[in-house]
Amino acid sequence: MPSETLEQLLIDRIRQDGPIDLATYMEECLGHPTLGYYTTQGSVGADGDFTTAPEISQLFGELIGLWTIDLWQQAGTPNDVVLLELGPGRGTLMTDVLRVWKQVCGDTPPVHLVEMSPRLREKQQEALSAITTDITWHDMLETAPQAFTITLANEFFDALPIHQYVKTATGWAERMVGLSADGKTEPCDMGSTLPKLVVAPDDLESAQPGDVIEVSPACEQAMAQLAAVIKQHGGAALIIDYGYAAAALGDSFQAIENGQYADPWANPGKADLTAHVNFENLATIAREAGLATTPTKQQGDFLQALGVLQRADALKEAASAPQAREIDLAVERLTSPQKMGALFKVLAVHQNAGLTPAGFAP
Repeated sequence: MPSETLEQLLIDRIRQDGPIDLATYMEECLGHPTLGYYTTQGSVGADGDFTTAPEISQLFGELIGLWTIDLWQQAGTPNDVVLLELGPGRGTLMTDVLRVWKQVCGDTPPVHLVEMSPRLREKQQEALSAITTDITWHDMLETAPQAFTITLANEFFDALPIHQYVKTATGWAERMVGLSADGKTEPCDMGSTLPKLVVAPDDLESAQPGDVIEVSPACEQAMAQLAAVIKQHGGAALIIDYGYAAAALGDSFQAIENGQYADPWANPGKADLTAHVNFENLATIAREAGLATTPTKQQGDFLQALGVLQRADALKEAASAPQAREIDLAVERLTSPQKMGALFKVLAVHQNAGLTPAGFAP
């Protein structure tokens, strides 16, 4: 008898209980303990479905490492500092960050990683073990350390579940996941009340039938939890993700399978499901918790402000011609508006309004 698939589990659930909301669908597709994407697929890196900025070039992680050291020094070098990363992938970013700490400070802080995938935890331990053994894993943000914490969240919020609401001729309807005539999962819209929004898009009142608004209680909760730790114990968070600087209407739900855009309703558990991050929401939640926030900046501008071009030039001095070309291509991919430079945004939140996180000056 063949083993049960996630698709069949979802079909059986919908047949028994009715349509499920999009957030529940995403949670099951990504996080099911035995059949979810993060527990069964390679996902990150050259052999996975997507490549994150740290996987493109060590330049990215080195600059982020220097950013964390600068912030720690501005705060007076507190002894209880810890580094926390949310969704650390294969551990590449944290490895580069720790290497910089070792070079500049001679030692590294304790590392805490929020990671639900056993497969990725193994890769993270393998990557980090040459630098540190002081690593603690967490299944969820709620158990993260209560200390002066510098948090890195690179492509973390985009994978948190969302709800979608679609404007119809009679009002707003929540996008649910039901079954097609042939018994496959597919979207369906059901009447609902639009929930209270952290920040309403400017064009909400003029929304037309077919317009979509996305709401992510999971993102809001994670930001509130992170802000509470920073408010109580000090520290900062650097959030880097693809998304929009201001709240807006639009359908950004997407699937990536085998490195290509795919149908998000087909093959549940086999594709990475994401949505664009609402940075205005995150900043608003942080400010309401009493934190200071930077302006939301495009990734290309942020990295250039940190000195990515100068660092690249220094690396090329000792590089062969092919290596220099690879460095140039990596910088272009990270900073060009046509690549990751404009779509990806960067936001820092911190406890002390007197701190000046690097990279955000006008």
